[in-house]
Formats: sequence, C-alpha cells, structure tokens
Amino acid sequence: MFRWILPAAAVAGALVLSACGAEEPDSTAATVVPDSSSSEAEPTPATTPAEDATPPGGSAELTPQGTELALGDKAVVPFRAGGEEGLVGVTITKIDKGAAADLAPLQLGARADGYVPYYVRITVTNETGGDWGGTSLVSLQGLLADGTEAGGVYSVPSSFAPCAKGSAGDDFVAAGASYETCTLALAPEPAEVTGVAYEVDTYDDAAPDGAQADYAAEPITWK
Repeated sequence: MFRWILPAAAVAGALVLSACGAEEPDSTAATVVPDSSSSEAEPTPATTPAEDATPPGGSAELTPQGTELALGDKAVVPFRAGGEEGLVGVTITKIDKGAAADLAPLQLGARADGYVPYYVRITVTNETGGDWGGTSLVSLQGLLADGTEAGGVYSVPSSFAPCAKGSAGDDFVAAGASYETCTLALAPEPAEVTGVAYEVDTYDDAAPDGAQADYAAEPITWK
C-alpha cells in the first residue's frame, strides 16, 4: 500500500534499512498526507560538517549527528540486520525533477494536485562487510529550499520506472559492495526539493565505541 510520509516529527523514523521480507506488496492505493511547508516548526539549525564526514578509501568512520553534506558525499551510519551490526554508507548522488504526469501510475488522483515529483538517487554501500544481502533502503526525507520537509510516498512499487526502488543483492556481504535505489519526494508548486535528510535513530545503539547516532534529534542532511 502507498502511504505518504508524514511531515515533521511524525516521520522521525521514516528512513530505515529493512529485510526484504518486511517490504510491503505493490499496490495502487494511496493515503495522502501533505508536506510540512506550512508547519510552524522552525527548521533544524545548521551544523558544521566534520572534516572526516566522508571516509576516504573505504575506511568506515561514523558520520556525526547534524553533519551537513553536499550532494555526492557519503554518510556512514550504523546498521543491524540478522543479529549482525556494522556500518553502511548512504550517498545522495543527485535529485532529479520529474513531471506531475509521472505520478499517474500511482493513482493518487486529486490528492496529488499541485505537487511535482522529485527523484532522490541513492547509492548504498556495505562499509564493514556485514552479511546484509536482501536488505533495502525504505525511505529518505526530501527537504524543500526553506528547510521544511517535502511530502512523499512511503512505499512505491518496483514497476514505477521514474524512481525504481532497489535492494541489496546476495553479494551485499563484503565491504565495498553497493546497490542503487531511489526515493520519491513531492513538492507543492512552486517549491522545489533541494535537499535530503537522514533522520533515523533505530540503530543508535549499534554505533561503534558508544558514539552518538541519534539522527532523529540531529539529522544528517545533503544540500
């Protein structure tokens, strides 16, 4: 089933990596919740990125809470599946603007009137050699230019060609393995999706050496 991502605090845990068996089946129905551009909440204050936010040469170093990255930079975050803990990399390679007509296959109807789709292209990498074949990146949070959260569809069928969701292959078991995926974000015209946030605190207890990884409190952002 399709579910639009809730705005603001309601979606603090919207971005997770999950086993493929937990994925929802393809469907053509949607439950709509708008973006948060009209919310009274103030955007999260900017935080200066750490110098080592993008680990060189495959050296896995956890990206601190509140780090600001540029498109193309990699964040390294904790992950756990099948009882195995480690680190994965999340790189936002680009954000492509689509056309309103692209949404027709999702059958959102009038609920999507006035919204333009944006496609967040993502590369996920295995940083520490965890055996995580079959896992997938469920969702990211798009950001509008003013820092508020864009609308989005939580689950999109793999048949949605403009923004096909990918998952890890069986070879996603060694450091350096990667796969491509995509998240759909929606902006109310004339606003634009210009950034992305990682807001997960699900795996904060899997961070190495007791590091802080509450990204719901202080998201990693790409702009």
